[in-house]
Amino acid sequence: MVQSKNLGAAILATALSASCSLSGFDVGQVEVGIPSFPPGWAGLEGMELVLVWRDGEGRRQRLPVEPGKGVSIGLPQGRRRAILVEAWYRGRPLRPAGALWPDDLCRPADKFASPVLKARWFEGWTASVLVALDDFGAERGVDFVRLDAEARARLPDPWLIDPKDVALAIRERNFRSDSLSTGKARTFILPQGGPWIPESPFAEAPTRQDGSWLARLSPGFHRWYSRDLELFAAIPAEGDPVILVRAID
Repeated sequence: MVQSKNLGAAILATALSASCSLSGFDVGQVEVGIPSFPPGWAGLEGMELVLVWRDGEGRRQRLPVEPGKGVSIGLPQGRRRAILVEAWYRGRPLRPAGALWPDDLCRPADKFASPVLKARWFEGWTASVLVALDDFGAERGVDFVRLDAEARARLPDPWLIDPKDVALAIRERNFRSDSLSTGKARTFILPQGGPWIPESPFAEAPTRQDGSWLARLSPGFHRWYSRDLELFAAIPAEGDPVILVRAID
């Protein structure tokens, strides 16, 4: 494990994932593997997925895609790109899946098959850090494989930490691995309705007890959906939360 005070420097060396070998490949047109919906979102009907990436000229592209299938897109060689698979429920966002080009490009078991850029739900957070760095115009020499590993080791749900905050700390050269942590979680009673389905596939789902929905929440911003309702909760480190419910049009 990299020491907290040294991680900011350690992430500057870009590395490829050990599970994906690119040796011998020269790829421009790439198949992106779209993940299936997480099991925790099974109660949300009519969800949509949209693939989002920047082309060789830096223009943002959007393409509706189907869960569990693949789609071929053009990606520039020689430069890292963030690939997001946005998830939408009746026009409302959930947390995206994602991949990093070329870091997540994997050689299939069949040596004659083309490599596949596999989008995954956890990597949606890591790819969102790169999107934010691009928006900030920050330098690109970052080891996202190590950043992803640190987040996995420290956070049960990476979306408890805003990717923009991480990108800003990296840009300002003051990122520390111990910043990938959250405050103490507390249990709250959610409004009636539900069942409440969290926007993050890694969030702990609320539980039903004595006719009430209970959620154990860390400080930060949380969102859930039911069939026709959207629930927001802003949780401070201390004191009462702010919880709002609104109808989905």
